[in-house]
Amino acid sequence: VSTVIVVGGAGDYFDVADHVIMMDEYRPKDVTDLAHKIAIELPTQRKEESSDKFGRICRRVPDPDSINPKRGNKFKVKASSKDVIHFGRNNIELSNLEQLLNREQAKTIGYILVFALQKGIIDGQSSLGDILNKIFNILEKEGLKIISPFNYPDGDYVKPRPYEVGAALNRLRTLKVKRVEI
Repeated sequence: VSTVIVVGGAGDYFDVADHVIMMDEYRPKDVTDLAHKIAIELPTQRKEESSDKFGRICRRVPDPDSINPKRGNKFKVKASSKDVIHFGRNNIELSNLEQLLNREQAKTIGYILVFALQKGIIDGQSSLGDILNKIFNILEKEGLKIISPFNYPDGDYVKPRPYEVGAALNRLRTLKVKRVEI
């Protein structure tokens, strides 16, 4: 996990920092070696913030039964803007996904999720990462027409990155996942 910590006038993290950049008259200056020397000479008085480290890393496995793009007997997938996908009876809020370009890209994400459900890619056994890899491998080979309900692109599809598809699925309020330890 990469972390950037901005600290003013304290050396509490010199002992664990991989790089220390100091601003000198608004110019960045690498002072890593000096910071590490200071950390040896003046050990930190910092208290451990947690008894655990990060804990175990788990795979997140989406439950396909918790993802329902239907409203009644019909699929409802529509993007009213780049910030909202109407997905069945739910709305997926995308307003903080800054990389999304337009409504068409949001709509494409919705159809990608439907495609993944219909083709059994979201199977209750595969992790979110594995699901995204499978989807984007298929899209790379077949193109976006594969997600169209009519197997024919209507010109309104804009390919998103896997991150945005994963983020959209994570924002679906009905989503249930099980955690599987690696």
